[in-house]
Amino acid sequence: MAEKFKWLVMIFLAGDNNLSEECVYALTEMSKADVDPAKVKIIAHLDSGIHEGTSIPIEKGMGQGKLVEFLIGEQKQKRLKKLAQKKNAWVGKKAQKDQGEPKPDTYSDFIRRFIEESIEEFSSDRYALILSGHGSGIGDFLPKEQANGNQSLSVPLLGDLMKEISVFLRDNTETDKLDLLGMDSCLMSMSEVAYAVRENAKIMVGAEGFEPLAGWPYKAVLEEFDRTDVSSNGTGEQDLKKLATSIVGRYIGYYTDYQASGTSVDQAACDLSQAKTLSNAVQTLTTALLACLPSGTRANVDEGKTSTDSKVRNALVLAHWEAQPYKHEEYTDLYDFCSLLKGHCQELAPDKPEIARACQNVMNAIRGSAAEGSAANEADEGFQDTDGFVLRSCYSGLTVQYSHGLSIYFPWAKDAAELDKYAGLEFGQESGWVNFLRRYLDATKRQPRPGKPGSELRTFDQEEAALHMLGATSVALLSPDHRNGAENKNGAENKNGAENKNGAENKNIGRLLGSMRNAPTGFYPCDCSFEPAVEIDGDRVQQTIETTVAGLDISVVGAGTNEMPAIAAKMKR
Repeated sequence: MAEKFKWLVMIFLAGDNNLSEECVYALTEMSKADVDPAKVKIIAHLDSGIHEGTSIPIEKGMGQGKLVEFLIGEQKQKRLKKLAQKKNAWVGKKAQKDQGEPKPDTYSDFIRRFIEESIEEFSSDRYALILSGHGSGIGDFLPKEQANGNQSLSVPLLGDLMKEISVFLRDNTETDKLDLLGMDSCLMSMSEVAYAVRENAKIMVGAEGFEPLAGWPYKAVLEEFDRTDVSSNGTGEQDLKKLATSIVGRYIGYYTDYQASGTSVDQAACDLSQAKTLSNAVQTLTTALLACLPSGTRANVDEGKTSTDSKVRNALVLAHWEAQPYKHEEYTDLYDFCSLLKGHCQELAPDKPEIARACQNVMNAIRGSAAEGSAANEADEGFQDTDGFVLRSCYSGLTVQYSHGLSIYFPWAKDAAELDKYAGLEFGQESGWVNFLRRYLDATKRQPRPGKPGSELRTFDQEEAALHMLGATSVALLSPDHRNGAENKNGAENKNGAENKNGAENKNIGRLLGSMRNAPTGFYPCDCSFEPAVEIDGDRVQQTIETTVAGLDISVVGAGTNEMPAIAAKMKR
Protein backbone atom coordinates (compact mmCIF):
# COMPACT_ATOMS: atom_id res chain seq x y z
CA MET A 1 0.00 0.00 0.00
CA ALA A 2 1.36 3.39 -1.01
CA GLU A 3 2.47 5.75 1.74
CA LYS A 4 -0.15 8.35 2.64
CA PHE A 5 0.82 11.82 3.82
CA LYS A 6 -1.08 14.28 5.98
CA TRP A 7 -0.27 17.08 3.54
CA LEU A 8 0.76 17.37 -0.09
CA VAL A 9 2.05 20.88 -0.71
CA MET A 10 2.50 21.73 -4.41
CA ILE A 11 4.40 24.92 -5.25
CA PHE A 12 4.47 26.27 -8.82
CA LEU A 13 7.38 28.69 -9.30
CA ALA A 14 6.78 30.87 -12.38
CA GLY A 15 10.32 32.21 -12.72
CA ASP A 16 10.76 32.32 -16.49
CA ASN A 17 11.21 36.11 -16.19
CA ASN A 18 13.16 38.36 -13.82
CA LEU A 19 12.21 36.14 -10.85
CA SER A 20 14.53 33.23 -11.74
CA GLU A 21 16.98 33.93 -8.94
CA GLU A 22 14.20 34.44 -6.40
CA CYS A 23 12.63 31.10 -7.37
CA VAL A 24 15.93 29.29 -6.80
CA TYR A 25 16.26 31.11 -3.48
CA ALA A 26 12.75 29.92 -2.58
CA LEU A 27 13.82 26.33 -3.31
CA THR A 28 16.81 26.62 -0.99
CA GLU A 29 14.55 28.01 1.75
CA MET A 30 12.12 25.13 1.28
CA SER A 31 14.95 22.64 1.81
CA LYS A 32 15.65 24.24 5.20
CA ALA A 33 12.12 23.61 6.48
CA ASP A 34 12.07 21.30 9.50
CA VAL A 35 9.10 19.09 8.61
CA ASP A 36 8.38 15.42 9.20
CA PRO A 37 8.94 13.79 5.76
CA ALA A 38 6.41 11.09 6.63
CA LYS A 39 3.76 13.72 7.32
CA VAL A 40 4.30 16.55 4.82
CA LYS A 41 5.28 15.98 1.18
CA ILE A 42 6.54 19.06 -0.66
CA ILE A 43 6.78 19.16 -4.46
CA ALA A 44 8.00 22.26 -6.29
CA HIS A 45 7.79 22.94 -10.02
CA LEU A 46 10.41 25.28 -11.48
CA ASP A 47 10.26 27.39 -14.61
CA SER A 48 13.40 29.50 -14.83
CA GLY A 49 14.29 29.76 -18.50
CA ILE A 50 17.14 27.32 -17.90
CA HIS A 51 14.93 24.61 -16.44
CA GLU A 52 11.47 24.42 -17.93
CA GLY A 53 8.75 22.54 -16.13
CA THR A 54 10.94 20.55 -13.75
CA SER A 55 9.31 19.01 -10.67
CA ILE A 56 11.48 18.79 -7.58
CA PRO A 57 10.71 16.73 -4.43
CA ILE A 58 11.90 18.93 -1.57
CA GLU A 59 13.95 17.23 1.13
CA LYS A 60 15.44 18.80 4.22
CA GLY A 61 19.18 19.28 4.22
CA MET A 62 19.78 19.38 0.47
CA GLY A 63 23.39 20.56 0.61
CA GLN A 64 24.99 23.14 -1.63
CA GLY A 65 25.06 21.96 -5.23
CA LYS A 66 22.58 19.13 -4.67
CA LEU A 67 19.70 21.11 -6.14
CA VAL A 68 21.49 21.92 -9.38
CA GLU A 69 22.75 18.32 -9.66
CA PHE A 70 19.18 17.08 -9.43
CA LEU A 71 18.01 19.64 -12.02
CA ILE A 72 20.79 18.69 -14.45
CA GLY A 73 19.85 15.03 -14.07
CA GLU A 74 16.20 15.80 -14.76
CA GLN A 75 17.20 17.87 -17.78
CA LYS A 76 19.15 14.93 -19.25
CA GLN A 77 16.18 12.62 -18.73
CA LYS A 78 13.92 15.04 -20.58
CA ARG A 79 16.33 15.21 -23.52
CA LEU A 80 16.47 11.41 -23.76
CA LYS A 81 12.68 11.27 -23.62
CA LYS A 82 12.38 13.81 -26.43
CA LEU A 83 14.83 11.84 -28.59
CA ALA A 84 12.79 8.67 -28.05
CA GLN A 85 9.62 10.52 -28.98
CA LYS A 86 11.22 11.78 -32.21
CA LYS A 87 12.34 8.25 -33.19
CA ASN A 88 8.81 6.94 -32.74
CA ALA A 89 7.09 10.00 -34.18
CA TRP A 90 6.00 8.14 -37.32
CA VAL A 91 3.92 5.66 -35.25
CA GLY A 92 0.26 6.50 -35.50
CA LYS A 93 0.92 9.55 -37.66
CA LYS A 94 -1.75 8.64 -40.20
CA ALA A 95 -4.34 8.03 -37.49
CA GLN A 96 -3.45 11.39 -35.95
CA LYS A 97 -3.90 13.06 -39.33
CA ASP A 98 -7.30 11.41 -39.82
CA GLN A 99 -8.44 12.61 -36.42
CA GLY A 100 -7.13 16.11 -36.90
CA GLU A 101 -4.08 17.75 -35.37
CA PRO A 102 -4.18 17.86 -31.56
CA LYS A 103 -4.42 21.25 -29.93
CA PRO A 104 -1.09 22.54 -28.58
CA ASP A 105 -0.66 22.61 -24.83
CA THR A 106 -1.58 25.87 -23.16
CA TYR A 107 0.12 27.42 -20.14
CA SER A 108 -2.79 26.22 -18.01
CA ASP A 109 -2.16 22.68 -19.27
CA PHE A 110 1.42 22.75 -17.98
CA ILE A 111 0.29 23.87 -14.53
CA ARG A 112 -2.59 21.39 -14.45
CA ARG A 113 -0.31 18.51 -15.46
CA PHE A 114 2.10 19.30 -12.62
CA ILE A 115 -0.75 19.26 -10.11
CA GLU A 116 -2.36 16.09 -11.44
CA GLU A 117 0.92 14.16 -11.59
CA SER A 118 1.75 15.20 -8.04
CA ILE A 119 -1.65 14.12 -6.73
CA GLU A 120 -1.41 10.79 -8.58
CA GLU A 121 2.02 10.03 -7.17
CA PHE A 122 1.52 11.12 -3.56
CA SER A 123 -1.65 10.13 -1.74
CA SER A 124 -2.61 12.59 0.98
CA ASP A 125 -5.35 13.63 3.40
CA ARG A 126 -4.97 17.32 2.55
CA TYR A 127 -3.86 19.26 -0.52
CA ALA A 128 -2.33 22.73 -0.83
CA LEU A 129 -1.33 24.60 -3.99
CA ILE A 130 0.87 27.72 -3.97
CA LEU A 131 1.23 29.78 -7.16
CA SER A 132 4.36 31.93 -7.02
CA GLY A 133 5.29 34.62 -9.54
CA HIS A 134 4.34 38.06 -10.79
CA GLY A 135 0.78 39.10 -10.00
CA SER A 136 -1.47 41.92 -11.15
CA GLY A 137 -4.87 41.22 -9.60
CA ILE A 138 -7.53 41.02 -12.29
CA GLY A 139 -4.92 41.43 -15.04
CA ASP A 140 -2.66 38.72 -16.43
CA PHE A 141 -0.38 37.05 -13.88
CA LEU A 142 2.33 34.37 -13.57
CA PRO A 143 3.89 35.53 -16.88
CA LYS A 144 6.20 33.16 -18.72
CA GLU A 145 8.56 34.52 -21.36
CA GLN A 146 8.58 32.88 -24.77
CA ALA A 147 10.56 33.44 -27.95
CA ASN A 148 7.38 34.47 -29.73
CA GLY A 149 5.84 36.43 -26.85
CA ASN A 150 4.59 35.80 -23.32
CA GLN A 151 2.16 33.35 -21.79
CA SER A 152 0.26 34.03 -18.60
CA LEU A 153 -2.87 33.26 -16.63
CA SER A 154 -5.94 35.43 -16.24
CA VAL A 155 -8.71 35.32 -13.64
CA PRO A 156 -11.08 33.39 -15.96
CA LEU A 157 -8.28 30.97 -16.89
CA LEU A 158 -7.48 30.49 -13.20
CA GLY A 159 -11.15 29.72 -12.57
CA ASP A 160 -11.18 27.15 -15.38
CA LEU A 161 -7.93 25.60 -14.12
CA MET A 162 -9.30 25.26 -10.62
CA LYS A 163 -12.46 23.59 -11.92
CA GLU A 164 -10.35 21.02 -13.77
CA ILE A 165 -8.32 20.35 -10.62
CA SER A 166 -11.55 19.86 -8.66
CA VAL A 167 -12.78 17.26 -11.14
CA PHE A 168 -9.44 15.44 -10.94
CA LEU A 169 -9.52 15.50 -7.14
CA ARG A 170 -13.09 14.18 -7.10
CA ASP A 171 -12.19 11.30 -9.43
CA ASN A 172 -8.93 10.33 -7.71
CA THR A 173 -9.18 11.29 -4.04
CA GLU A 174 -11.70 11.60 -1.23
CA THR A 175 -12.22 15.34 -1.76
CA ASP A 176 -13.12 17.71 -4.59
CA LYS A 177 -11.47 20.88 -3.28
CA LEU A 178 -7.99 22.10 -2.53
CA ASP A 179 -7.71 22.74 1.18
CA LEU A 180 -5.53 25.79 0.69
CA LEU A 181 -4.71 27.98 -2.31
CA GLY A 182 -1.72 30.23 -1.74
CA MET A 183 -1.13 33.23 -4.01
CA ASP A 184 2.55 34.12 -3.60
CA SER A 185 2.10 37.05 -5.98
CA CYS A 186 1.28 40.73 -5.79
CA LEU A 187 -2.27 42.07 -5.62
CA MET A 188 -4.14 38.73 -5.66
CA SER A 189 -6.28 38.99 -2.51
CA MET A 190 -9.13 40.46 -4.53
CA SER A 191 -12.87 39.92 -4.43
CA GLU A 192 -12.80 39.01 -8.11
CA VAL A 193 -10.02 36.43 -7.76
CA ALA A 194 -11.53 34.83 -4.66
CA TYR A 195 -14.94 34.56 -6.31
CA ALA A 196 -13.46 32.80 -9.34
CA VAL A 197 -12.03 29.97 -7.19
CA ARG A 198 -14.70 29.89 -4.45
CA GLU A 199 -16.08 26.44 -5.35
CA ASN A 200 -12.74 24.73 -5.84
CA ALA A 201 -10.71 25.65 -2.76
CA LYS A 202 -11.52 26.13 0.91
CA ILE A 203 -9.04 28.82 1.99
CA MET A 204 -7.12 31.41 -0.04
CA VAL A 205 -4.04 33.20 1.30
CA GLY A 206 -2.59 36.23 -0.47
CA ALA A 207 -1.74 39.92 -0.44
CA GLU A 208 -3.81 42.92 -1.48
CA GLY A 209 -0.70 44.99 -2.18
CA PHE A 210 2.80 44.43 -3.46
CA GLU A 211 5.03 41.59 -2.33
CA PRO A 212 8.83 41.90 -2.07
CA LEU A 213 10.70 39.94 -4.73
CA ALA A 214 11.65 37.26 -2.18
CA GLY A 215 7.96 36.43 -1.72
CA TRP A 216 6.84 34.02 0.99
CA PRO A 217 9.28 32.93 3.74
CA TYR A 218 8.97 29.28 2.77
CA LYS A 219 10.93 27.78 5.65
CA ALA A 220 8.54 29.29 8.21
CA VAL A 221 5.43 28.71 6.08
CA LEU A 222 6.13 25.03 5.38
CA GLU A 223 6.89 24.36 9.02
CA GLU A 224 3.36 25.53 9.82
CA PHE A 225 1.98 22.62 7.78
CA ASP A 226 3.97 20.31 10.02
CA ARG A 227 3.07 22.10 13.28
CA THR A 228 -0.66 22.36 12.68
CA ASP A 229 -2.45 19.02 13.07
CA VAL A 230 -5.34 19.11 10.60
CA SER A 231 -7.49 15.99 10.71
CA SER A 232 -8.97 14.58 7.51
CA ASN A 233 -12.58 14.72 8.69
CA GLY A 234 -14.97 17.63 9.16
CA THR A 235 -13.71 18.43 12.65
CA GLY A 236 -10.43 19.54 11.13
CA GLU A 237 -11.82 22.60 9.36
CA GLN A 238 -11.09 24.84 12.33
CA ASP A 239 -7.53 23.52 12.35
CA LEU A 240 -7.31 24.36 8.65
CA LYS A 241 -8.34 27.94 9.40
CA LYS A 242 -5.78 28.07 12.18
CA LEU A 243 -3.10 26.97 9.72
CA ALA A 244 -4.06 29.69 7.25
CA THR A 245 -4.04 32.41 9.89
CA SER A 246 -0.68 31.15 11.17
CA ILE A 247 0.79 31.51 7.66
CA VAL A 248 -0.37 35.13 7.66
CA GLY A 249 1.36 35.66 11.01
CA ARG A 250 4.59 34.05 9.76
CA TYR A 251 4.64 36.25 6.68
CA ILE A 252 4.10 39.49 8.61
CA GLY A 253 6.53 38.44 11.34
CA TYR A 254 9.22 37.73 8.74
CA TYR A 255 8.88 41.11 7.06
CA THR A 256 8.50 43.18 10.23
CA ASP A 257 12.23 43.89 10.38
CA TYR A 258 12.05 45.13 6.79
CA GLN A 259 10.30 48.26 8.07
CA ALA A 260 13.88 49.49 8.45
CA SER A 261 14.13 49.54 4.65
CA GLY A 262 10.78 51.25 4.14
CA THR A 263 9.11 48.02 2.98
CA SER A 264 5.36 47.68 3.52
CA VAL A 265 3.54 44.36 3.21
CA ASP A 266 0.11 42.89 3.93
CA GLN A 267 -1.27 39.37 3.97
CA ALA A 268 -4.70 37.81 4.51
CA ALA A 269 -6.43 34.45 4.80
CA CYS A 270 -9.93 34.20 3.30
CA ASP A 271 -12.69 31.65 3.84
CA LEU A 272 -13.98 30.98 0.33
CA SER A 273 -17.17 29.37 1.64
CA GLN A 274 -18.32 32.93 2.46
CA ALA A 275 -17.80 34.25 -1.08
CA LYS A 276 -21.48 34.13 -2.03
CA THR A 277 -22.48 36.05 1.10
CA LEU A 278 -19.87 38.67 0.20
CA SER A 279 -21.19 38.97 -3.36
CA ASN A 280 -24.76 39.33 -2.09
CA ALA A 281 -23.69 42.04 0.33
CA VAL A 282 -21.90 43.97 -2.41
CA GLN A 283 -25.01 43.62 -4.55
CA THR A 284 -27.08 45.40 -1.87
CA LEU A 285 -24.55 48.23 -1.97
CA THR A 286 -24.56 48.55 -5.75
CA THR A 287 -28.37 48.53 -5.78
CA ALA A 288 -28.50 51.34 -3.23
CA LEU A 289 -25.90 53.41 -5.08
CA LEU A 290 -27.35 52.88 -8.56
CA ALA A 291 -30.59 54.45 -7.36
CA CYS A 292 -28.64 57.69 -6.93
CA LEU A 293 -26.62 57.56 -10.15
CA PRO A 294 -28.53 57.98 -13.45
CA SER A 295 -27.49 55.93 -16.45
CA GLY A 296 -28.88 58.30 -19.06
CA THR A 297 -31.01 55.57 -20.61
CA ARG A 298 -34.68 56.05 -21.52
CA ALA A 299 -35.71 53.69 -18.73
CA ASN A 300 -33.80 55.80 -16.24
CA VAL A 301 -35.40 59.02 -17.51
CA ASP A 302 -38.85 57.47 -17.18
CA GLU A 303 -38.04 56.68 -13.55
CA GLY A 304 -37.30 60.35 -12.95
CA LYS A 305 -33.56 59.77 -12.31
CA THR A 306 -32.28 62.43 -14.67
CA SER A 307 -29.58 63.82 -12.38
CA THR A 308 -27.05 62.55 -9.91
CA ASP A 309 -27.72 62.87 -6.21
CA SER A 310 -24.91 65.35 -5.52
CA LYS A 311 -24.63 64.50 -1.83
CA VAL A 312 -24.17 60.80 -2.52
CA ARG A 313 -21.75 61.61 -5.35
CA ASN A 314 -19.63 63.73 -3.04
CA ALA A 315 -19.67 61.05 -0.34
CA LEU A 316 -18.58 58.45 -2.91
CA VAL A 317 -15.71 60.54 -4.26
CA LEU A 318 -14.48 61.41 -0.78
CA ALA A 319 -14.58 57.77 0.38
CA HIS A 320 -12.88 56.62 -2.82
CA TRP A 321 -10.21 59.31 -2.40
CA GLU A 322 -9.41 58.41 1.20
CA ALA A 323 -9.62 54.62 0.99
CA GLN A 324 -6.57 52.34 0.91
CA PRO A 325 -5.43 52.00 -2.73
CA TYR A 326 -3.28 49.52 -4.65
CA LYS A 327 -1.69 49.27 -8.10
CA HIS A 328 -1.69 52.83 -9.45
CA GLU A 329 -4.91 53.49 -7.51
CA GLU A 330 -6.85 51.01 -9.65
CA TYR A 331 -7.77 48.74 -6.72
CA THR A 332 -9.20 49.70 -3.30
CA ASP A 333 -9.58 47.93 0.01
CA LEU A 334 -13.28 47.07 0.08
CA TYR A 335 -13.80 47.23 3.85
CA ASP A 336 -11.96 50.55 4.18
CA PHE A 337 -14.02 52.07 1.37
CA CYS A 338 -17.33 50.91 2.89
CA SER A 339 -16.35 52.13 6.35
CA LEU A 340 -15.55 55.58 4.97
CA LEU A 341 -18.60 55.70 2.72
CA LYS A 342 -20.89 54.79 5.60
CA GLY A 343 -19.56 57.66 7.69
CA HIS A 344 -19.68 60.21 4.87
CA CYS A 345 -23.21 59.24 3.86
CA GLN A 346 -24.43 59.52 7.43
CA GLU A 347 -23.00 63.04 7.49
CA LEU A 348 -23.63 64.28 3.94
CA ALA A 349 -26.70 62.25 2.91
CA PRO A 350 -28.61 61.28 6.07
CA ASP A 351 -31.76 60.91 3.94
CA LYS A 352 -30.18 57.83 2.32
CA PRO A 353 -29.92 55.38 5.26
CA GLU A 354 -30.11 52.43 2.87
CA ILE A 355 -26.56 53.21 1.70
CA ALA A 356 -25.16 53.16 5.24
CA ARG A 357 -26.98 49.86 5.89
CA ALA A 358 -25.59 48.36 2.70
CA CYS A 359 -22.07 49.46 3.67
CA GLN A 360 -22.51 47.64 6.99
CA ASN A 361 -23.75 44.58 5.08
CA VAL A 362 -20.40 44.44 3.28
CA MET A 363 -18.41 45.14 6.42
CA ASN A 364 -20.20 42.33 8.27
CA ALA A 365 -19.60 39.97 5.34
CA ILE A 366 -15.86 40.76 5.30
CA ARG A 367 -14.98 40.73 9.00
CA GLY A 368 -17.94 38.83 10.44
CA SER A 369 -20.71 40.16 12.66
CA ALA A 370 -18.86 39.32 15.87
CA ALA A 371 -15.89 41.49 14.89
CA GLU A 372 -18.20 44.41 14.09
CA GLY A 373 -19.71 44.42 17.56
CA SER A 374 -22.90 46.44 18.08
CA ALA A 375 -22.48 48.08 14.65
CA ALA A 376 -23.33 44.71 13.07
CA ASN A 377 -27.00 45.33 13.95
CA GLU A 378 -27.00 48.41 11.71
CA ALA A 379 -26.94 46.10 8.69
CA ASP A 380 -29.99 44.69 6.92
CA GLU A 381 -31.56 41.81 8.81
CA GLY A 382 -30.17 39.16 6.47
CA PHE A 383 -26.58 40.28 7.16
CA GLN A 384 -26.69 40.88 10.91
CA ASP A 385 -25.39 37.40 11.75
CA THR A 386 -22.63 36.42 9.33
CA ASP A 387 -19.29 34.64 9.48
CA GLY A 388 -16.37 36.64 8.17
CA PHE A 389 -14.94 36.13 4.70
CA VAL A 390 -11.53 37.35 5.94
CA LEU A 391 -10.21 35.02 8.64
CA ARG A 392 -7.19 37.17 9.38
CA SER A 393 -5.67 40.29 7.84
CA CYS A 394 -2.34 41.78 8.94
CA TYR A 395 0.06 44.44 7.68
CA SER A 396 3.51 45.83 8.34
CA GLY A 397 4.61 49.32 7.32
CA LEU A 398 3.20 52.67 6.29
CA THR A 399 1.63 52.36 2.90
CA VAL A 400 -0.77 49.45 3.42
CA GLN A 401 -1.89 50.05 7.00
CA TYR A 402 -5.59 50.35 6.05
CA SER A 403 -5.63 46.90 4.46
CA HIS A 404 -8.38 44.65 5.78
CA GLY A 405 -7.78 41.60 3.59
CA LEU A 406 -9.84 42.10 0.44
CA SER A 407 -9.60 44.58 -2.43
CA ILE A 408 -11.85 45.35 -5.38
CA TYR A 409 -11.38 46.87 -8.83
CA PHE A 410 -12.12 50.60 -8.50
CA PRO A 411 -10.41 52.79 -11.12
CA TRP A 412 -10.56 56.59 -11.27
CA ALA A 413 -11.18 56.92 -15.00
CA LYS A 414 -13.35 55.04 -17.46
CA ASP A 415 -11.56 52.77 -19.90
CA ALA A 416 -14.29 51.17 -22.01
CA ALA A 417 -12.14 48.23 -23.09
CA GLU A 418 -11.08 47.44 -19.52
CA LEU A 419 -14.66 47.66 -18.25
CA ASP A 420 -15.84 45.35 -21.02
CA LYS A 421 -13.15 42.86 -19.97
CA TYR A 422 -14.13 43.29 -16.32
CA ALA A 423 -17.76 42.58 -17.19
CA GLY A 424 -16.64 39.07 -18.13
CA LEU A 425 -15.68 38.28 -14.53
CA GLU A 426 -18.24 36.42 -12.44
CA PHE A 427 -17.94 38.72 -9.46
CA GLY A 428 -18.39 41.87 -11.54
CA GLN A 429 -21.58 40.47 -13.03
CA GLU A 430 -23.20 38.80 -10.02
CA SER A 431 -22.45 41.56 -7.52
CA GLY A 432 -23.49 44.27 -9.97
CA TRP A 433 -20.20 46.08 -9.31
CA VAL A 434 -19.50 46.56 -13.03
CA ASN A 435 -22.83 48.38 -13.39
CA PHE A 436 -21.94 50.64 -10.48
CA LEU A 437 -18.51 51.40 -11.98
CA ARG A 438 -20.01 52.47 -15.31
CA ARG A 439 -22.49 54.83 -13.62
CA TYR A 440 -20.02 56.16 -11.06
CA LEU A 441 -17.30 56.91 -13.59
CA ASP A 442 -19.81 58.72 -15.81
CA ALA A 443 -21.26 60.69 -12.89
CA THR A 444 -17.87 61.81 -11.56
CA LYS A 445 -16.16 62.56 -14.88
CA ARG A 446 -15.46 66.25 -15.40
CA GLN A 447 -17.24 67.81 -18.36
CA PRO A 448 -15.19 69.04 -21.35
CA ARG A 449 -14.05 72.64 -21.33
CA PRO A 450 -16.13 74.71 -23.81
CA GLY A 451 -14.42 75.35 -27.14
CA LYS A 452 -15.03 77.71 -29.99
CA PRO A 453 -18.68 78.35 -30.86
CA GLY A 454 -20.18 75.79 -33.23
CA SER A 455 -17.39 73.23 -32.80
CA GLU A 456 -18.22 69.56 -32.38
CA LEU A 457 -17.18 67.54 -29.36
CA ARG A 458 -14.31 65.18 -30.18
CA THR A 459 -13.97 62.04 -28.08
CA PHE A 460 -11.27 59.43 -27.54
CA ASP A 461 -13.66 56.85 -28.95
CA GLN A 462 -13.70 58.74 -32.26
CA GLU A 463 -9.91 58.97 -32.28
CA GLU A 464 -9.55 55.26 -31.58
CA ALA A 465 -12.04 54.38 -34.32
CA ALA A 466 -9.97 56.41 -36.78
CA LEU A 467 -6.80 54.64 -35.70
CA HIS A 468 -8.44 51.24 -36.20
CA MET A 469 -9.55 52.30 -39.69
CA LEU A 470 -5.92 53.06 -40.51
CA GLY A 471 -4.88 49.66 -39.20
CA ALA A 472 -3.02 51.15 -36.24
CA THR A 473 -3.11 49.84 -32.71
CA SER A 474 -5.24 51.93 -30.38
CA VAL A 475 -3.57 53.36 -27.30
CA ALA A 476 -5.17 53.46 -23.87
CA LEU A 477 -4.79 57.23 -23.54
CA LEU A 478 -6.25 57.33 -20.08
CA SER A 479 -4.24 54.46 -18.59
CA PRO A 480 -2.26 55.18 -15.41
CA ASP A 481 1.07 54.48 -17.13
CA HIS A 482 0.52 57.49 -19.35
CA ARG A 483 -0.19 59.71 -16.37
CA ASN A 484 2.53 58.77 -13.92
CA GLY A 485 5.58 58.63 -16.17
CA ALA A 486 6.04 54.88 -15.78
CA GLU A 487 7.90 52.88 -18.39
CA ASN A 488 5.48 52.24 -21.23
CA LYS A 489 7.47 52.12 -24.45
CA ASN A 490 8.71 48.58 -23.97
CA GLY A 491 5.36 47.30 -22.72
CA ALA A 492 6.82 45.31 -19.83
CA GLU A 493 7.56 46.48 -16.30
CA ASN A 494 8.78 43.10 -15.10
CA LYS A 495 12.00 42.81 -17.08
CA ASN A 496 14.02 45.50 -15.36
CA GLY A 497 14.78 43.88 -12.03
CA ALA A 498 12.47 46.19 -10.09
CA GLU A 499 11.88 45.82 -6.39
CA ASN A 500 8.77 43.66 -6.09
CA LYS A 501 6.82 40.90 -7.75
CA ASN A 502 4.54 43.29 -9.58
CA GLY A 503 7.54 44.88 -11.29
CA ALA A 504 7.07 48.27 -9.63
CA GLU A 505 9.21 49.89 -6.97
CA ASN A 506 7.75 49.93 -3.48
CA LYS A 507 10.71 50.74 -1.25
CA ASN A 508 10.16 54.49 -1.26
CA ILE A 509 7.89 55.51 1.63
CA GLY A 510 7.02 58.85 0.07
CA ARG A 511 4.01 59.80 -2.04
CA LEU A 512 3.57 56.88 -4.45
CA LEU A 513 0.78 55.87 -6.73
CA GLY A 514 -0.56 52.83 -5.03
CA SER A 515 -0.04 54.28 -1.56
CA MET A 516 -2.30 56.72 0.27
CA ARG A 517 -2.83 60.00 -1.60
CA ASN A 518 -1.93 61.96 1.53
CA ALA A 519 -0.32 59.18 3.48
CA PRO A 520 0.06 59.22 7.28
CA THR A 521 3.58 60.09 8.37
CA GLY A 522 3.49 57.38 11.03
CA PHE A 523 1.69 54.15 11.77
CA TYR A 524 0.79 51.93 14.68
CA PRO A 525 2.17 48.38 14.34
CA CYS A 526 -0.42 45.78 13.41
CA ASP A 527 -1.98 43.73 16.18
CA CYS A 528 -0.77 40.50 14.58
CA SER A 529 0.67 37.92 16.94
CA PHE A 530 2.89 35.13 15.74
CA GLU A 531 4.52 32.12 17.36
CA PRO A 532 8.22 31.74 16.59
CA ALA A 533 9.67 28.24 16.57
CA VAL A 534 12.90 27.87 18.55
CA GLU A 535 15.62 25.23 18.13
CA ILE A 536 17.49 24.07 21.26
CA ASP A 537 20.44 21.63 21.04
CA GLY A 538 19.31 20.56 17.59
CA ASP A 539 15.84 19.56 18.77
CA ARG A 540 12.98 21.72 17.60
CA VAL A 541 10.90 23.03 20.48
CA GLN A 542 7.65 24.87 20.00
CA GLN A 543 7.65 27.97 22.14
CA THR A 544 4.35 29.83 22.18
CA ILE A 545 4.81 33.53 22.78
CA GLU A 546 1.43 35.28 22.52
CA THR A 547 2.63 38.80 22.06
CA THR A 548 2.15 41.43 19.41
CA VAL A 549 4.53 43.50 17.39
CA ALA A 550 2.93 46.51 19.02
CA GLY A 551 3.69 45.11 22.44
CA LEU A 552 7.31 44.52 21.56
CA ASP A 553 7.70 48.04 20.20
CA ILE A 554 6.12 49.64 23.28
CA SER A 555 8.27 47.54 25.61
CA VAL A 556 11.60 48.12 23.92
CA VAL A 557 11.59 51.49 22.18
CA GLY A 558 12.91 54.15 24.52
CA ALA A 559 13.63 51.73 27.37
CA GLY A 560 16.27 52.84 29.80
CA THR A 561 19.02 50.65 31.24
CA ASN A 562 17.19 50.15 34.52
CA GLU A 563 14.11 48.92 32.63
CA MET A 564 15.87 46.14 30.74
CA PRO A 565 15.63 43.44 33.48
CA ALA A 566 11.85 43.86 33.54
CA ILE A 567 11.72 43.57 29.76
CA ALA A 568 13.89 40.45 29.84
CA ALA A 569 11.62 38.89 32.44
CA LYS A 570 8.60 39.64 30.26
CA MET A 571 10.27 38.00 27.26
CA LYS A 572 11.06 34.86 29.29
CA ARG A 573 7.43 34.51 30.31
